[in-house]
Amino acid sequence: MTEYIAGVPPQNIEAEQFVLGALLIDNGAMTTALKLISYEDFYRKSHGKIFIAMNELFNKNEPIDIITMTDYLRRMNDLEEVGGSQYLTSLVTMVPTSANIKYHSMIIQEHAKKRKLMDVCRKVIDRINEDNLDALMMQLRSETQNILSRGAEPIVDMREVARKTLECIERRYIDKGKISGIPSGYADIDTITDGFQPCDLIILGARPSMGKTALAMAMVQNAAETGCPVGVVSIEMGSQQIGIRTMASLSQVEIWKLRKGILKREEFNAITSATSRMVSLPIYFSFSAMELDQIRKVITQMVEVKGVKMIVVDYLQLARNQRQKVREREIGEISTTLKQLAKTFQIPVIALSQLSREVEKREDKRPKLSDLRDSGGIEQDADIVMFLYRDNPKEVQGITEVHFAKGRNIGLGNVKLYFDGNTMSFRNHKDK
Repeated sequence: MTEYIAGVPPQNIEAEQFVLGALLIDNGAMTTALKLISYEDFYRKSHGKIFIAMNELFNKNEPIDIITMTDYLRRMNDLEEVGGSQYLTSLVTMVPTSANIKYHSMIIQEHAKKRKLMDVCRKVIDRINEDNLDALMMQLRSETQNILSRGAEPIVDMREVARKTLECIERRYIDKGKISGIPSGYADIDTITDGFQPCDLIILGARPSMGKTALAMAMVQNAAETGCPVGVVSIEMGSQQIGIRTMASLSQVEIWKLRKGILKREEFNAITSATSRMVSLPIYFSFSAMELDQIRKVITQMVEVKGVKMIVVDYLQLARNQRQKVREREIGEISTTLKQLAKTFQIPVIALSQLSREVEKREDKRPKLSDLRDSGGIEQDADIVMFLYRDNPKEVQGITEVHFAKGRNIGLGNVKLYFDGNTMSFRNHKDK
């Protein structure tokens, strides 16, 4: 706020340089940029002129590179004003990849909106003493609405909804028997869900020691082994903890032996084989993101840079949102953000959740939706809520119930899996 008062408009020169550099190394990224920004959105006028030149070349189906840009800007008498061919070359050296162009274009768009809003507010202040207050309010409403509509998603009519729905049904008709979503690797779960679907927020809740993380990581491994890239935001556990659990699950060597290094030759061979499987899996981790803004950023990077098709967050109550001081609102905003990210990127997001202590006070300790800890917003945002339950949580091995307490479009149901706590693994009940 201080910088605005001091007269320095909102801006991000580095984001502008990134976008221009990205377009020089990847002409195809122009399609993404044009959906979000125009030349007017650049704070530096020279950057706006570079963008105009790029757009002209793009519309003519001509390559956008240092040579063509230098030639075009020279003919427009703009080359020296933008910094010459040396500046264009420096833009390329700043950018290793065009993968984040959408993210940086959104930054440019956001700052442009702020500058336009400042201009609107100045105009209103200049006219605040005019007699026709209603007309002034209408102008303010109209101009702010124009700013808000920049970059907004298009309105879709029922014709388009019907067309896309029919295409989906036809595709599933042709692929009879095939799972349409991302498989969990557990037949009974996939029968209920038809695989985890794009845009869905799936909550996996349980009391302590039921195996939430073990099941989530098993589903991550199973999806990755089909070639599906998966991202994991691990707030609770570090890389070594996740690594040992994954190694135990894949090698079927008891986890205590891995921790102490007490191994037989055949077990060491199993670990070597498991390591080969681990390094080939397209799984990407973040072990440091905890604040909501960090989580949002890292998920965006995972999707746009690594191409992940599913996200797991472990776990919801450990995430933080400094903007909210009330815990229930804090968790509610976090779950809402995860749902929005699922919709924005059209991927399933699985978030692990603790349960409230009230469940421990009941005789029947099977979880209910009201047991989701800290926020009723979790239940509202979730498309699917899965609860894990065993009669005795301390049992190292045994049957674990997976209860579908909420299932938007899929209904409710129960599934049984076999849990082996020695190797932190789950198996289909019939395969035990």
